[in-house]
Amino acid sequence: MSRANVTTAALAASLTLIGYGAWAASAESHIAAAIRAAGKDQTGILSLCASRASGAGNNTAEPAKVFDNLYFVGIPSVSAWALTTSDGIIVIDALNNAQEAETSIEGGLRKLGLDPAAIKYVVITHAHGDHFGGAQYLADKFRAQLVMSSIDWDYLAALSPVTNPARGPIPKRGLSVRDGGALTLGDTTIEFTVTPPHTPGTLSIIMPLKDGERRHVGAQWGGTAFNFRPIPENFTAYIDSAEKFSRVVDEREADVTPSNHPSYDDALNKIAALKTRTTGAPHPFVMGKESTLRFLNVAAECAAGYQQLCTPCAASRRGRPAYATAAIRGALARRRRDGANGRAAETADDGARSGASAQRTDGGAGARTEQAARQRAFSRRRSASRQCEAGEQHGR
Repeated sequence: MSRANVTTAALAASLTLIGYGAWAASAESHIAAAIRAAGKDQTGILSLCASRASGAGNNTAEPAKVFDNLYFVGIPSVSAWALTTSDGIIVIDALNNAQEAETSIEGGLRKLGLDPAAIKYVVITHAHGDHFGGAQYLADKFRAQLVMSSIDWDYLAALSPVTNPARGPIPKRGLSVRDGGALTLGDTTIEFTVTPPHTPGTLSIIMPLKDGERRHVGAQWGGTAFNFRPIPENFTAYIDSAEKFSRVVDEREADVTPSNHPSYDDALNKIAALKTRTTGAPHPFVMGKESTLRFLNVAAECAAGYQQLCTPCAASRRGRPAYATAAIRGALARRRRDGANGRAAETADDGARSGASAQRTDGGAGARTEQAARQRAFSRRRSASRQCEAGEQHGR
């Protein structure tokens, strides 16, 4: 990520003049915690701290076999995944439009030696055009059943028809899944957790993965960017969802984080690394359970940081202004620069313990200590977010 084109002094002065001084300092503490939690293996998700939304793209990427039963069939800006089972294929997300679905999903499967006619389900993680745009094409051509949360089906039904030529049509309503529900095809079951507010009914997914004789568990965070109305309640909901899915990750021992945008899980670089992987070498997508939990911790800390900045500007109803984004970028640049110079972080909190978790094992006292640290971190963020909401309600 590029450093912000602002100086620390100039940024601090501008924020102070508009009454952002204390808010910026509070936000920076969360950004610092996010950077520590990211460590060296989850730096992709740090881009969340500097940008509210990932842009849609209209380019191509080479399809790739990532696990024995999971294939990347997306584009550089948006991921689509194909999960193979004993009775057909489950596609997760359908890109922007029919052309991309035809070229990257259908064409990608053929390049990988798979038959797109075997697609039985298309799971849409959330009701945004870069994920549902090609769904109707796949449903019409291959008679695939479309799957989304009932909440997001209702959300789509209330929207106006799509007029953006780069996006496909709103798909016809298909199967609905609920929070805690599951979908089974052949020998494979995937599990769903509803995690708003990226959309009201965003689905995060647990999926079984195979790498030779090794078995792994993928945890896909269904909606990452903060492209919702920037009010305190929405950031609180985001933090609560991250905690909720973290509990599922912990229970399922998930150790892989396949994102629906390649920038967040560094998918394209990991796919490149797979090409030179030797027999028995570590799998670049397998990060471990603690790393997977830190992925969600980073997302929650970034949300908490933005929440501190959204509160004083929410009264204007204009959303987060440009200087709020600059504050986040400035904090990231300073923290990265400090880390490169070997200086200690200025703000100490529970995020430091979470960031060190990659050096610990999952068992025994270390795991219990790490779990307690995560709970304290989530409790701290929840407390701060509730205070933020209260301050907004009282005209703070």
